[in-house]
Amino acid sequence: MFLFVTHFELLMSETIRRHFQESDAWLKTLTAGRQQKVRDNWERLNAENLAIDMISASEFCDKRQVLLTLNNLADSRKQSEKQLKAIEDLRDSLAHSSDFALTRANALNAVAVTKIARKWIDHLTAGLKQ
Repeated sequence: MFLFVTHFELLMSETIRRHFQESDAWLKTLTAGRQQKVRDNWERLNAENLAIDMISASEFCDKRQVLLTLNNLADSRKQSEKQLKAIEDLRDSLAHSSDFALTRANALNAVAVTKIARKWIDHLTAGLKQ
């Protein structure tokens, strides 16, 4: 499941790269604090010779915010924001090894969010093929 969500995050990155034609203009969609955090991450990665581009130095929440500004959403802005946040929450649960499916309700939620992520993967993939 983590690989699935990671795939989605990589599609988010590629969508941002293509939309902004690999310039750093996408940073302006973030708050000043988030912009600084991305720049700090970039400097750290660059110093360790691990930097690819500024987008690779961003976090899921940053990519989520940028996607919401693109007007290429799978649903309404409000619904898209809710869906992307749910995917982010699942991603964070998986990344931090929490018991995301310890209860039946949590397991059903994980399945529902995975279906939402699948929809977004299809949506972003279609957009990249255009």
